[in-house]
Amino acid sequence: MRFSFSGLPLGMRSLPGPGVALAARGRMLLAVTRPPGTTDEDDELDFRLLDVRARIERAGGLLPLSEGARLRWIGISTDFVPLTLDTSGVLRALLGIGAGSWGGNGLNAEWTPVLSLADEVPLWVVDAPACSLCVVELLENREPWPRPQQADGEDEKSCLMPFFGVGGTVSPRRLPWRMTMGSFPAAGEQIEATFREQLLLRHFQDMLKMDMLSEQQRQEAEALAKRSKSGVLKLFTQLAKSDEVERAHHVAGMYLAKMEGTAKVLEMARTLAEKAKQHKLADEIAALLRPAASVPRVELPPLFKPGEFEDAGQQRAETAERSDPMPTGSRSPERLQTDAQAEELRASAAMPTSHRSAAPSAPSAPSAPSNPFARKRPGTVAGGRQPATPMASGANPSSKIARLT
Repeated sequence: MRFSFSGLPLGMRSLPGPGVALAARGRMLLAVTRPPGTTDEDDELDFRLLDVRARIERAGGLLPLSEGARLRWIGISTDFVPLTLDTSGVLRALLGIGAGSWGGNGLNAEWTPVLSLADEVPLWVVDAPACSLCVVELLENREPWPRPQQADGEDEKSCLMPFFGVGGTVSPRRLPWRMTMGSFPAAGEQIEATFREQLLLRHFQDMLKMDMLSEQQRQEAEALAKRSKSGVLKLFTQLAKSDEVERAHHVAGMYLAKMEGTAKVLEMARTLAEKAKQHKLADEIAALLRPAASVPRVELPPLFKPGEFEDAGQQRAETAERSDPMPTGSRSPERLQTDAQAEELRASAAMPTSHRSAAPSAPSAPSAPSNPFARKRPGTVAGGRQPATPMASGANPSSKIARLT
């Protein structure tokens, strides 16, 4: 159930199985349940990460445990990282690995081992600061219950109480996260630190998108981003000086090329490679600065065939010229006359306008009447105006009687 600070119920949610453990911080609630049909002897557990304010499930699924181990402790760190600790001493953190890891239902983050307490004495977790775990040592393997502070008296003697809390004398220990990465030929500690900082930086970016960080935590996220950039450059320098050219190239392509100010950062990496006398590595980094074409260039076939949309008359003329086998000297007089007329027309077209206006021209034919309904009378010139009556033309008017007779 969800309550207000005064105990007023605000909501209720049903869990799929019996509850095992709960942890909360801010608006995040981590619930661990047992699947239906299982018993206490079974090691199978489920988890759900709920956003109480948004009323959505951020992540959920099977809770990972070490082989033969049981759940010992769960919690949420001050930077909103869900944590679990099993009886084998393996501390796991729910960290995102990219876009969508903290998305809707079914898009889970990844449980990442961040610390191993197997070689330590029995420890009891009391808090989870940023990127660390606060623990106390147990002398008798008992839970450190807090005791009230007793009043000072003359007859009372001070005694050591192996309990943590108010009035206790056991001081806590703070253990930073350390991931088990295996052995590397060079820069092993720097590789682990860089990888851990990259995971935390992605987690902070997800928390910023969800608007869950305070102003102080936002400043810590900005400081982590700057520290992570300098740490990656330091790792690149160590690998380049140790002749680990392939790993240095991967650091440049997978870390430096994805940071803000990519061109400036890669230029710094190229300069560091030149100083380390790794000239081939410097050339590879310079190639990362040049944008690569995402789609290869492909020659496409023409959309239309040659001559598909040319003038049909021009095609026939060209075809006739190519198919005419008759030489110039054996042409007929009619063909020669036609060629001469065509040559004269071309010459007149090339003549300037002033010369054409000065040259004598043949009398032009009378223009056609503008009235489309006008009819041509017999015995008249085309285009001439006809008189309206016979008297207007100067002829003697004929009598109707004479026409009838």
